[in-house]
Amino acid sequence: MATRTLVALFVLSCLTTPGLAQPSSMSQAIIDGELEEGRPEVAALTSFGGNGLYSFCSAHLIAPRVLLTAAHCVYGITDEELGSRFVFFGPDVDGEGTAMPFADIRIHRGWTDDDLLHDPDIALVILAEDAPVAPGRFRMSTITESEMCPGEYGCRQESNRSTEVLSIGYGITDLSSPTGIKHRGTMTVAGPGYLYIYADHFIVTEGAPSNVCFGDSGGPTIHFENDTWVQWGIHSFLNYSNCRAGQRANTSVDHFTDWILTRVEEEHGQSDICKLNGFYDDGICDPACPNEDPDCAKTCGNSISVSPRVEGIAALFAGLLVLGALLRRRQ
Repeated sequence: MATRTLVALFVLSCLTTPGLAQPSSMSQAIIDGELEEGRPEVAALTSFGGNGLYSFCSAHLIAPRVLLTAAHCVYGITDEELGSRFVFFGPDVDGEGTAMPFADIRIHRGWTDDDLLHDPDIALVILAEDAPVAPGRFRMSTITESEMCPGEYGCRQESNRSTEVLSIGYGITDLSSPTGIKHRGTMTVAGPGYLYIYADHFIVTEGAPSNVCFGDSGGPTIHFENDTWVQWGIHSFLNYSNCRAGQRANTSVDHFTDWILTRVEEEHGQSDICKLNGFYDDGICDPACPNEDPDCAKTCGNSISVSPRVEGIAALFAGLLVLGALLRRRQ
């Protein structure tokens, strides 16, 4: 197992005092990233400050009333404070959008707020009503090391660390700016947490350009697969205070599929998230759905896919049959 020395360990939630929050602007630069006016299922977790809403973390809608975020973002919020915390859907918390109050919070029972390197930094924010946007997808099946780092020796070989992911959040745009503007940045996957000094349930990302910084905590790290974007991770922490350097640890959502679906069932009355979100027969193949997605059959032309070797043998056999028929005619 490779080891590293941590220079510093920083959670990515915003540490701004509510009364000092300042208005953000869509014209501000983003730390090595780009403005993101799409991905409506990515939301800001906000509270009221002296100048209106300010964003302290990010989240990803995965069911009509359920959002994935980081445990450290919502740990310590009391029942009395729920009504003063809002999920904001929109590109800029100072612009147009929809703010919905927290109805409840579900934090993974393994979170202690004591050991960020090993605790499961995952939580759910529950809404009282359906969100005004459609939910996004999260990875329910195992993310393998060969997917993260294709090639011999996997992520241990640095040249294999080529899988790109997008990180989206409402974090600061530079080290002195306020939070509140949705942005995205491209990073590469460095490997699973066990290759470094983190727990198995982390995915480590690194490289440039990079955008994850304070206020991006809880936001999604997404990967393009099966013709759509799927959440692989939740922004958890970085190991340098300089947001342009060091590694980023993301809670790997596939390790918590059962826990997530159980909480979704408690809220929505069913755990089939593909049915709940309308993913069946929507034009995108979802192979991890609990029931067969008709879109996956369409992708394969309504037939069982076979290897080129098997196809070659079948073609040869068919050719021999035709040749035999011709020879019989000549006789």
